[in-house]
Amino acid sequence: MSNYSFFERYLSRLTKFSPFLHYYIKYLYQSINYLIYRKDYKFKINSLASISESVLNQVSFFGYYDHTPWSNNMKFLILNVVKDSTLLLKLFEKTDNRYVFKKDVITTLVFNYQQGIRAMWLNNKEIIFNCMRDNQLVSSVYNIESDTKKYFPYPFQEAKGRNIFCLDYNHLDLLNKDYGYDLQKKGYYIKNIDGILAYDIDSKDLKFHLDKRKIHKLSMIKDNTDNCEINHINASPFDDAIIFIYRNKGSNSISELYWFCTKGNNLRRIFSGEIVSHYCWLSANQILVYLGKKVKNQGYYLIQISGSKSIEIKSQDSMNHNGDGHPSLCPNNRFIVYDSYPDRNRYIHLNIYDTVSKKAIKVGEFFSPLKYSGFNRCDLHPRWSPDGTCISIDSCHSGLRKHYIIEVSNMIKKNMN
Repeated sequence: MSNYSFFERYLSRLTKFSPFLHYYIKYLYQSINYLIYRKDYKFKINSLASISESVLNQVSFFGYYDHTPWSNNMKFLILNVVKDSTLLLKLFEKTDNRYVFKKDVITTLVFNYQQGIRAMWLNNKEIIFNCMRDNQLVSSVYNIESDTKKYFPYPFQEAKGRNIFCLDYNHLDLLNKDYGYDLQKKGYYIKNIDGILAYDIDSKDLKFHLDKRKIHKLSMIKDNTDNCEINHINASPFDDAIIFIYRNKGSNSISELYWFCTKGNNLRRIFSGEIVSHYCWLSANQILVYLGKKVKNQGYYLIQISGSKSIEIKSQDSMNHNGDGHPSLCPNNRFIVYDSYPDRNRYIHLNIYDTVSKKAIKVGEFFSPLKYSGFNRCDLHPRWSPDGTCISIDSCHSGLRKHYIIEVSNMIKKNMN
């Protein structure tokens, strides 16, 4: 058996009262399992797929799974390259059917391995990211055509159109350093954000402020707000809504998923339980989420939001064979790519789920060395190319954290028939 049992996941949850203890017990247990169950290959790939490195012999990655490294016209590609604890955001341009280095957009000492500097495309010529300016964490937009940067006073976590959605990275540093920038230890400054702000980068106006106290009033969490984090803001590609996680820390933690209509100022708690982790929009009123009221019934669920009060949650059993992962919807709106966390053998599984046939298709599996654990972990974070033919992943199966592109057009064609 390669996946962890309910009992093992339950024990893992119990140790979360001490992050230090949780990490070392988990690391020791994973080490023992690896010695027992280890295999002799670094990766396997579906015979209909092909894989290639983007940047040779360098530590490189894109970051999170909810955005793509490609510009929408696929003329450009962005990647984070790390050298001597310094991150360089590199821009590549497509030439003769391959991506060739064009320029370094920015260099920074402040980043994390889950999301880098949260770089993402606003359109085919503009890239937004977080960076330091005058000892303060801010956001910046780089224009490829004019080769210029503009700076804005708030660091962001999500962007849609000309609006950026911002949260308190100081607080996130304290509760979930995987997604923070270690600002206070490094003596950096950040504007205080109590909740979520939406900021228009053209007009420079605040579009809304969703106060953390308003969120807490709807919450089932009994802790005070200082022990609660806001994270994973995700804007709907279909309308003006955003979703985000609100959770407290520790062995008795509660994770909640909230939906907020930015135009109607309507906030709803749509789920509360022991786990909410990753999600993607399937339509304006459908969200695929990995969640669980209890550890024993966690899995992928489809949340259907109908009207002002009705919420329907259905289990997606055919996606649950590898546990928690990061789902992304293909541009053709039919296929969902998702990964897993390392199993007993330290392999991460990559699958495509066909929403029509209701079947999961194995793309590959990738070895994750034990040194890539905890804060330093390397999730695949699969992301679709805008044309739906390729999947971008970050993997450490070679022994280095690297970015790869997997060509899956033949797999898609076969399953479309």
